[in-house]
Amino acid sequence: MATAILATGLVLVGPPAATAEIPGFAEAANLADDFDRAPAKGLGSAAQGGRYVVEGGAVTVGGDATEGYAELRLNRPGSAVAARLPDVRTADQRLSAVIELPALPADGHGASVSLLLRQQGDGGYLATATVSPDGTVSLGVSRRSRGSETRIGTAADSGVRVAAGQRLALAAYVAGDQPVEVGIRVQPADRLPGRWLVRQDGDADRIRTAGAVGFRGYLARDSGPATVRLHRLAGAELSRSAAPAPGAAASGQVGALPVGAAAYPVPAGAIFVAPHGSDAADGSEAAPLGSLGRAIALAPAEATIVLRAGSYTEQIHVPSSKRLTIQPYPGEAVWLDGSAPLTHWTPAGTTWTAPLPAEFSSWASHTEGSNEGGFVNPRYPMAAHPDQVFVDGEPLVQVAAGTTPGPGQFAADYAADLIIIGTDPGGREVRASVLGRAVVVSGQVTLRGLGIRRYATSLPQMGTIYLGGSTGGSVLEQLVVEDNATQGISVGTGNVLIDRVTSRDNGMVGVHAAYADGLLIKDSLITGNNTEHFNAAPAAAGIKIGRSRGVTVTGSRLEGNLGVNGIWLDESVVGFTLARNTIRTDDGPTGIVAELSDTGVIAGNDISGPKEGITLYNTGRVVIANNLIRHTTVWDIGLTQDERRQATHPVGRDPRHPVPDPTCPWQLQDLTVINNVFAGETGGDNTGFQFYGLDKRTRVPLDAMNVTVDGNLFSAPGGLESERMAAWGGDDNETITVYRTPSALAAAKNPAWTNLITGSARPDAAELDRLAGSAVALPDAVAAALGVPAGTRLIGPPQA
Repeated sequence: MATAILATGLVLVGPPAATAEIPGFAEAANLADDFDRAPAKGLGSAAQGGRYVVEGGAVTVGGDATEGYAELRLNRPGSAVAARLPDVRTADQRLSAVIELPALPADGHGASVSLLLRQQGDGGYLATATVSPDGTVSLGVSRRSRGSETRIGTAADSGVRVAAGQRLALAAYVAGDQPVEVGIRVQPADRLPGRWLVRQDGDADRIRTAGAVGFRGYLARDSGPATVRLHRLAGAELSRSAAPAPGAAASGQVGALPVGAAAYPVPAGAIFVAPHGSDAADGSEAAPLGSLGRAIALAPAEATIVLRAGSYTEQIHVPSSKRLTIQPYPGEAVWLDGSAPLTHWTPAGTTWTAPLPAEFSSWASHTEGSNEGGFVNPRYPMAAHPDQVFVDGEPLVQVAAGTTPGPGQFAADYAADLIIIGTDPGGREVRASVLGRAVVVSGQVTLRGLGIRRYATSLPQMGTIYLGGSTGGSVLEQLVVEDNATQGISVGTGNVLIDRVTSRDNGMVGVHAAYADGLLIKDSLITGNNTEHFNAAPAAAGIKIGRSRGVTVTGSRLEGNLGVNGIWLDESVVGFTLARNTIRTDDGPTGIVAELSDTGVIAGNDISGPKEGITLYNTGRVVIANNLIRHTTVWDIGLTQDERRQATHPVGRDPRHPVPDPTCPWQLQDLTVINNVFAGETGGDNTGFQFYGLDKRTRVPLDAMNVTVDGNLFSAPGGLESERMAAWGGDDNETITVYRTPSALAAAKNPAWTNLITGSARPDAAELDRLAGSAVALPDAVAAALGVPAGTRLIGPPQA
């Protein structure tokens, strides 16, 4: 029979540990036996480890002058033969052997080989490989105590198929007591080691004290005679070693280069613009135009416009007939700046006044003429007023006209046509925003390497950079978008790429999108937004996306966005991937929320600090995989829904699709939560629930939603149980059942689930590496999002 390692099996070969067999542990060898002594009726003594004690039958030494083996002949169905080394007595121990079955079992459930750990007078732990008549090798862990054997977790197909006489490398270890961790792995002896399959024992009967080691053969009750040979036996006592903490995988640069650092090549025929140029010039490098607007007007349908160093106080429009590239001259700093200097100041008591340079709409919604929707927090009543003043580059805080500004404040008095500031402008640069938008695109643009700042964008304008029209396909690359009044970037068309963009310190949203099918945001930095303290709902966020299909946000960092969600998919987003992002917030509602949406992957994200880590709200068919979530106060992952349904609730539908829309019914269903790390805080436990699911309005029990919770690493103060591990919702909109241990959750919901628990406040990289073999093999979509092969097993985000 041919031998294969299946992609979906346990043995997925990874790089060997650098300093030890088991990540996170150092080793001190305490056992070695090649069985190369003269053939004898008994085992005798190991080269290192002392004399064997044999139980249940005979174990003999065989072989020749070059190689020896220990042979266990299993002749009676249901019988076992074991050998122990009582002089090797440890609590934390690794044990390995090379095993061989000269002939495969002829029938029944086959023969098994167990490595014995923490052996006491009445039992111990058994890490077992079972070989079936067809060569299938399965792995399991059990505990013998008080005359009975208890299986710990479910047995697993190792992915190995063995032929008669083929040698296998079998290894196991036991460590810790809160809970007891037992690992096992097997692979053909000529292959690199694969991942450990880990099982945990947190029961009251767990064996916590040091014990002997050994090996055992067992013949199933329905199988004929079999022979097992051990060619090498080795062991080492374990002690824990330090390892770095985990995090999302590094993917190179995140956010834009500093303005002036980009160096794009200048193509032949490019149109040049310079602050000292003239709009009457021909646009050559020797005779540049004086404005970007003039260059766009003169450019052919497909052209590159190159801007020389300096600031351009312009607002531009790329018409639907053109596909343009706009970039800086290599190595030169170029800003589109929506502000102008204020120089004519008049002292007025404790304030200073200057002529008002511009007036702007202050409607507090996305609709001109409406203040409906609750966008503005009453504690920050001037949020929707886009006027901005900067002193030496630092923004002042706006107060209402008729209020005397104090230091660090300003007022825009439209009736008196004055800007009034409470900071002495003497000897300082003072600038005020004079334009509302920077860039509006109806055609297609590649805008790269620039900075765009200080535009007084009103809420109804929907973005300092607004990409619209029907053409789509625009690219924003290596841009710095900062200090604009509301939304920094807004996308309202398809197939847009936002690549290594920094959107920071904008008044409301870093990136907004709607009707933006095919949007890809990658390797971008979204930080410090919502400086005007808009309400988190209905529309403020680091990234806010609605009514779009095929959306991806990957490799990006969102941090310090004030009091808002990190990434918010809201209203009819279908087919999304949110992967390998880092989200940091100390006051935001949710790190990632998908609301009234459907069909997606949320994978490999590193989230810390929000009230809720990841929330699905009336959203179905989502895989939440391999995320690292910590420092939450409500839940790490939460599933919740209300009475809204796409077929009956008109607000939030995508009008481009039929009603009812079967692809987006706005209902929790078919949800998979796998391989996530729920990392506790000091003491190991989270303030919020680690997993939570409850329909709070329509009485649908979580059991009816087809929810899978498998391969995750939960946390607890002692590593045994947590009062807030998993909350499972009933059918009355209120009742939850709390499962405090992975075994309790599995017993109640699915015995095949293999969640684990740790006492580590934040599991380190070595622990995650060691436990990875017990993860769920990654489905294709998750593997693609994480950039690893399908079938890979890992817990938490891929390591850098």
